[in-house]
Amino acid sequence: MGVAFVQPNSPYSVNELEQRRPSLAKSLTLILACVSQLLYLALIAAGQLHWIRFYPGNPVQVWAIFVGLFLSISAFVASLFASGRQRAAGIVGAIITAFLWLMSAVASAAV
Repeated sequence: MGVAFVQPNSPYSVNELEQRRPSLAKSLTLILACVSQLLYLALIAAGQLHWIRFYPGNPVQVWAIFVGLFLSISAFVASLFASGRQRAAGIVGAIITAFLWLMSAVASAAV
């Protein structure tokens, strides 16, 4: 996802720079997808290090899953308004992370 932020360094006029600036949708897409992935990794790390116990109805676990799904869905919606590499990275990141959150929700219910 970090590659989507890369902009070539070339001398441009002020108008060209404004056209090349990442739009709010582009930046928001990548930020939401990255935060969702970081939250997922934090939840998995907390479980692996036995900082929290996974059981159905655990408030921390339930809220993390809801917030993670919300962030993934928000990243997907925001990526529809982006263009180029940011759009592709946002869509792929949002879909993969949403799948991981859904798998976490199913595993949470099965424990």
